[in-house]
Amino acid sequence: MPAVIRRRKITDTWARKAPAGLTWDARAPQLALRVQPTGNRSWIFVYRMNNRPRWYTIGSALSIEVADARKLVVGLAAKVAAGTDPMADKRAARTAGTFLVLRERYLEYAKRKNKSWRQANRYVLKYLAPHWDKLNPAKITRSDARVPFRALADTPIQANQMAKAGSAIFSWAISEEIGGVTINPFSGIKHNETNERERVLSPSEVPQVWAALDDVDPVKAVALRVVLLTGARPGEVTCMRREHIRDAWWEKPGKPDAKLQWPGMKNWRSHHTWLPQVVREMIDTDGVGFVFESVKGGPIGPLDDAMREVSAALGLDTDETKITPHDLRRTFGSTVTGRGHGRDAMDRLLAHYKKSVTNVYDRAKYEAVDRSITEDVCGHLLRLAQGEPVPSNVLPLVANTK
Repeated sequence: MPAVIRRRKITDTWARKAPAGLTWDARAPQLALRVQPTGNRSWIFVYRMNNRPRWYTIGSALSIEVADARKLVVGLAAKVAAGTDPMADKRAARTAGTFLVLRERYLEYAKRKNKSWRQANRYVLKYLAPHWDKLNPAKITRSDARVPFRALADTPIQANQMAKAGSAIFSWAISEEIGGVTINPFSGIKHNETNERERVLSPSEVPQVWAALDDVDPVKAVALRVVLLTGARPGEVTCMRREHIRDAWWEKPGKPDAKLQWPGMKNWRSHHTWLPQVVREMIDTDGVGFVFESVKGGPIGPLDDAMREVSAALGLDTDETKITPHDLRRTFGSTVTGRGHGRDAMDRLLAHYKKSVTNVYDRAKYEAVDRSITEDVCGHLLRLAQGEPVPSNVLPLVANTK
């Protein structure tokens, strides 16, 4: 702010020759003329919003006469009195029609419709937002989209996920006729071919992973062990709430609950998971709130970083050998079938919903059966984890689930 401050009845003649500094207009108390040492001079509207001063630049004092500046101040002051922030409006207008505005509008939609919106938004924020936020989305071309896609050539799966997340934004914009977008720049970009992941822990790896979890974040370590022993999806475990645990059953609502920050189930159908005693002893189920709470009071977030630490500690650093949180869930599912309980039981416990006439009419909860199978599988995996001998009269652990 200029060091020299004055107050006077400003005229157009004086405004054009005023020295550097700030001059308040005697006729319009919220109007000031600001002259920079460079000679640049502009009209300023000064007001308060949320008990803080705001300095709103109206425009050049060489192109706007003082009488017009006073009229503009009257209008702006009326907006402030009505609760409107002129500076916020100006910033919104400055970014209107940008990719930033489009992706933020899409995010509000995705939160209601897309269970995996958090993961998709991470890709957008990391790979697209830094380069595209100021661009007009209607002018983003396929060539523009190929740049971040090719930049992820060494991580083909991430490249595919990034393209999928970006494509969803543009497809939505086209369907909603937003921002003048008529072309999806990701359309026509051939996704990388990837092998479907089938990684499960071998019997010898289970105790190694279990022990390595002692050296990572303790909260995330427990969450990962719960994934292994119950087969629940990692994203569900990180958002587990005590309110949903009743009589040792984890009753997971199908639909998301924004108030509780519960993401809902992948297939939008409610599901219940039995929590064996060993699992209940690992966690605190009393009261309300998140079982795995972050320091800020929300869910702890993704478990991938902790699992990467485990993989690194065990020397499993290639795409084929590394372990992901979902591999623990897959290991649970493979153990279900490997111990002779069948694929239907595995699908039921993992909340794999199959659309069929049979499922429409077969509403049985199988609670007693599911409880028995979960106890058996959890006990088997726990014996492996703790290095205890496994009876030889059981079927071997096999990888036959996705």
